[in-house]
Amino acid sequence: MYNYPAVLISLVVATLSSSVVHAQWNLQIYNAIKWTAGNQGADTISYTTYEGITRVPLAYHGGVDTDASGEITDRNIDQFTNWVHNTVSSDYCGPIVLDYEQPWWRELSDIDLDEIKLQEILTVYIEGAQVAKQVLPNAQWGYWGLPSLRSSGPAWTDRGLSFQALASQCAALYPDIYDSNPNNEQLTQTRNHIEKVLK
Repeated sequence: MYNYPAVLISLVVATLSSSVVHAQWNLQIYNAIKWTAGNQGADTISYTTYEGITRVPLAYHGGVDTDASGEITDRNIDQFTNWVHNTVSSDYCGPIVLDYEQPWWRELSDIDLDEIKLQEILTVYIEGAQVAKQVLPNAQWGYWGLPSLRSSGPAWTDRGLSFQALASQCAALYPDIYDSNPNNEQLTQTRNHIEKVLK
């Protein structure tokens, strides 16, 4: 389905990164704690630092759309550019997560979402991905939670809905899983979702 240099799978507070190396997957664990409060995720940050797990930069509250208004303005681009320059070096080529939930998340989760509305929403996400690539071309930009677990199921695929237009603009994927319990009854669905995203 998607063929990209990197795919990241969100697992509660960490992400599982898969980079293609000679047609093989090279799996790595990354810490993707949201950077919105000084002590947020302090225990996880301490543990992952101790274990040598890299902390992934995460542009929270809209990613490029810094005020999460649903449109990307010149002011948003300036604020986002400043965030990038203050967060990572200009030669950074690793993963960076764009977390853009508002104002679209509820609509993306709507069971009655149609193709026209999906493409309208994805237009803004695609613009954000393109801006991010212009600011830092070699980074592995992608959106947290996309493709979503729901989007790989029959409710989407049977209606021809797809994140392909957005996925083709991203250097990394950060699909939504939110499951750290190996005995969870959704484990099979989660495994199937990961396999579909990695195809």
